[in-house]
Amino acid sequence: MASFTENLGLKKPDRSDRFSIEDFNGNMDIIDTIPIWRADRALWVCQWEKRTEI
Repeated sequence: MASFTENLGLKKPDRSDRFSIEDFNGNMDIIDTIPIWRADRALWVCQWEKRTEI
C-alpha cells in the first residue's frame, strides 16, 4: 500500500506495488505547480513589503 510524502503529498508506492502511470502523472502535476506557487508567493511578499514601507 502506498504512502505519501510529508511536504507535497506525493504518492510513494511500496516496493511490492506495480507502477501506475496515473499516480506518476498525478505526482508530476503536483510538482509542476510549485514554480508558479513560489513565484506568486514571492510577488505577494514583494508587494507586502512595498505596502508596509509607505
